Formats: sequence, structure tokens, C-alpha cells
Amino acid sequence: MIDLGRTKLWPRSERPISMLFAEGVMMDDLMPVKWIERLFSRFQAIYGNRTQTMWGDCPRADIIDAWRHGLRNIQPDAIRDALDAVAIIHPTWPPTLGEFVKLCKPDAAPAYHKEFVMLPHEKRGPIPESVQKHIDLFLGRTNG
Repeated sequence: MIDLGRTKLWPRSERPISMLFAEGVMMDDLMPVKWIERLFSRFQAIYGNRTQTMWGDCPRADIIDAWRHGLRNIQPDAIRDALDAVAIIHPTWPPTLGEFVKLCKPDAAPAYHKEFVMLPHEKRGPIPESVQKHIDLFLGRTNG
């Protein structure tokens, strides 16, 4: 900390936890620090020293800050479910923030990964012959 009389400048890595939130983000929107600490304690219990190795010499306050922001819109039940699945999905190393957020939102798959229900044939009408040829070619069917 640099003391300039009444003004104090804190290097990012030394800021008190109470200062670790981005401009424009209300404190209520962020995940509580205790929850992030508990999350990392759980990672430590599951992955051992790989938890510390993964983030190297990145200041712990910066890691907590990033995770508080990254998980700010995640419901506690989703975090609990992700923690239940983390050791199965990521058996060797702890997940990155992005990977953990994905675990918290399993239904957020892109539309092309979701199944679509097709209408029955009688409601769709017949498939034009030119389209059926492409379908057969794609599926490896041959006329013969």
C-alpha cells in the first residue's frame, strides 16, 4: 500500500477483499467471499496440491475476485450440483472458471446440440424426391 496522506493506493494483489469488485457491479451481485473460499477448500480436498499448482503464483485475491464475478449469476443449488459432479467430469485437475460455470449450467448447450422433435409424416407431408436422394446419400443408402 502506498500512503499519500488521506489517499491510499493499493496494488491489485494486496487489496483488501472488501475492495475486490469491479466498477459498476453492486456488492450484492457478487458471490460471497466465504463461498469462494469454501469452493477452493473443496477443490483442495478433491485435487490436493494440484489446486495450488494450477493457478501458480497468481495472487489468491485475484483468483477469488475472478471467481466471484464469474459465478455472480449462478444459483447456489447449481453450484452444489456442479460440486457433486466435478470429480467425475474433471477427475485429474480442478476445473477452470469457465469449465465450472459450464458445470453449473448443464442445459445451456447450443441449439445444434439439442434434440428436436419432428412432426409425424402425415403432418409434414411427403418428402420431395430430390430431398430424399440427399437424405439417402447422407445416410449411406443406395437404391438397388
